[in-house]
Amino acid sequence: MWYIGFGTDLEEHVHEGWQSSDLGFIGIGETRESVEDVTNILVVKVDVQGTQQWMREIGTRNKWDVGFCVKETAGGYIVFTDTDSESPPRPNNYGFLRISPDTISQNK
Repeated sequence: MWYIGFGTDLEEHVHEGWQSSDLGFIGIGETRESVEDVTNILVVKVDVQGTQQWMREIGTRNKWDVGFCVKETAGGYIVFTDTDSESPPRPNNYGFLRISPDTISQNK
C-alpha cells in the first residue's frame, strides 16, 4: 500500500481515477490556471508503485476547462471535457480529447 500526493498551491484535484492496463493508475480533474478563478484540465498517470509517469495540463488561457472522465484505449486515453467555456460551463462546449504521453488531439 502507498499514498503519494501531487500538486501545487493552485488547488489541483482529481474527479475520477482508474486502474490502467499496466496496473498503474490514471486520474483526471482540474487545476487552477493561476491565481485567477479559471481552470485547466489535469491528467496524471502513475505506475503501479505510485511514481508519476507523466502529467498533462490542458486548457485555453483565461477560459474554464475541466476534465470529467477518462477511459483507456489502444495507444492512449480518451478524456471527456468541457473546454473553452465561460464559468459556469455552458452546454455546447463538451468534447473529447485523445491523449497519450506524447500527443493530444481534440474532437469537439
